[in-house]
Amino acid sequence: MATGRTERGDDRRTGRASDRQEGQGVGDRVREQMGDMGDRIREGYGTVRESIDQGYSQAESLVAGHPMESVLIAFGIGVGVGVVLTTLLAQTPRQSWSERYMPDSISEHMPKFMRRR
Repeated sequence: MATGRTERGDDRRTGRASDRQEGQGVGDRVREQMGDMGDRIREGYGTVRESIDQGYSQAESLVAGHPMESVLIAFGIGVGVGVVLTTLLAQTPRQSWSERYMPDSISEHMPKFMRRR
């Protein structure tokens, strides 16, 4: 019986060792893939950065070549955004025709579905 226990113990140790090796192999593959992903992210960042710099340079030269038009366009956009925001933020309750012009004494005798809300 003692030999059976020893064999099982050896099997467990061998299994643990192979599990460790397999785990290390998986860890190595994950590290390698993460490194590749980091490289791709850095390359993409560099490409985006170059595109942004190029667009900024073009915009800068366009504004330098047409300063008055640029100021007027910026002013117009600012006015437009201001009007839209003011309209959205100043939500005054709208009155119906009956609320504005119908006397209260008449509106009291109207059916409920036609009364002011």
